[in-house]
Amino acid sequence: MVIFLTIFTVCFNVGTHGDFLEWTNIRFILSSMVISSYLTCGAALLMITGCLDLSASQTAAFSGFVLAKFLFIGLPWYGAIIASFVVAAVIGTINAFLIHEINIPPFVATLAMSYIITGAMLLLSRTGGGFVLDETILWIGSYKIGGEVPIYLLFTAIILAVYCVLLSKTKFGKKVYLTGGNPVAARLSGLNPRATHYVLYINNAILCACAGVLQAGRLGVGSMSGVSFGQFMGITCSILGGISFGGGRGNIAGAFVGLLLLTAVNNGLVLLNVSSYISSVISGVLLLVALSIELFGGVIKSWTLRVARKTARVFVKTI
Repeated sequence: MVIFLTIFTVCFNVGTHGDFLEWTNIRFILSSMVISSYLTCGAALLMITGCLDLSASQTAAFSGFVLAKFLFIGLPWYGAIIASFVVAAVIGTINAFLIHEINIPPFVATLAMSYIITGAMLLLSRTGGGFVLDETILWIGSYKIGGEVPIYLLFTAIILAVYCVLLSKTKFGKKVYLTGGNPVAARLSGLNPRATHYVLYINNAILCACAGVLQAGRLGVGSMSGVSFGQFMGITCSILGGISFGGGRGNIAGAFVGLLLLTAVNNGLVLLNVSSYISSVISGVLLLVALSIELFGGVIKSWTLRVARKTARVFVKTI
């Protein structure tokens, strides 16, 4: 994916006569990635354990709407943020409960939850109170350091760095990989895969809440129409970044590269005045290429190891 990103960057920069790599456009690309970064981070952790959540974008939108509702009834900004996090955590807990206690497949359970959240949000929207007028929330979504770098870019970079360290340098990160790589072996070694899944579903929901709060601060309103990053954005970027559907492999940095690639391609095509329909086609092709690399990469590796063993046996017999 890094190679693809480099190729696309060079082509887009040449095609736009240098406009693609101008600071203004780079800042726009990074700003476009912010909301999806939280969804991608949560989806990556879940997918490494072999799970997924199709209700992520709806949870993000609902959290932003809950924030606006609590601000509307007079709750202070920090209380409204905590309330939106609590609501999101409840949604994550319900998802994990449906999967582990009722044994509903993750795809079905989280897809059903996405419909439930959408319906609940539409019902609550009839009572009004969707606008965000709190100055602190609006400051989070609009303030720029030095007049150039949005403050939310700094927040997002810190969170991604924390999760990179958490996944690669801590015991919890090892539990995540072991749970995804072989749940039975993890259970026999004394780990609790079910507890790990509960934690990750709640964590994913809270990350979605962060995205929803930030989106509400940027737009000044909490609504479903403000969530434009799509239901499968986090999952798509995680797959592009090398995270396997089978679990046990991948990292946050790779998922971020996948997100950067997808966002950069969409932005470059817009600068070249290419139809948005073609942009969707290219995104789908990139996803198929990533899956093909994962599939045939394993086949090639297996074939290479088999040839190497046979060659070694022949060499030993010859000696």
